[in-house]
Amino acid sequence: MVDEVAVATKANIPVNYPDTKVLNATELLRRGSATALINQALVDQGQIEPLSNNEEATK
Repeated sequence: MVDEVAVATKANIPVNYPDTKVLNATELLRRGSATALINQALVDQGQIEPLSNNEEATK
């Protein structure tokens, strides 16, 4: 499992909020975190373009 986490981390798939340098592996996965995780995985696979850093959330 450590290898899989390392590969995902190198691909910038885990999204850690508020501290991007700490992986909160014991926290519950919430809707926003799940959305960010899926988004990062799709970006890594080249299926979608990454969001810009200053892009606002929309409804």
